[in-house]
Amino acid sequence: MNPPVASYRSPDSGSFGIAILANFVVKHTQIHRLDLVSDVAAGSPLTVQRIQALTVPFVKQGLSQYEAQHAAIGLLDKQITLQAAMLSYNDAWILLLITFVVVSPAILLLKRPKHGLSMDEGH
Repeated sequence: MNPPVASYRSPDSGSFGIAILANFVVKHTQIHRLDLVSDVAAGSPLTVQRIQALTVPFVKQGLSQYEAQHAAIGLLDKQITLQAAMLSYNDAWILLLITFVVVSPAILLLKRPKHGLSMDEGH
């Protein structure tokens, strides 16, 4: 007995949707990161102040000023990446919401099943 073709299609279409959404998140993370990094300039007073504030805890942990500053820059990089990812996930949720709102009226176009058929006979 052969299983219905629809049972083969469901996992593939779900994986396809997840792949599209994952690609969307990655691309938008890159876009947001580029936008956020453009606001972080090497000589900017806000950037210098932020790096100095992030350097202090590393110095207190015993790192040299040079190591602490590099650790602070690395931490700032991680914060920017996390913020870009968060913005990207927000974009993905908005995309899912818009897709749901646009596709939801299609439910009204579906036909009601006949009452005399069982689930096995309908396939």
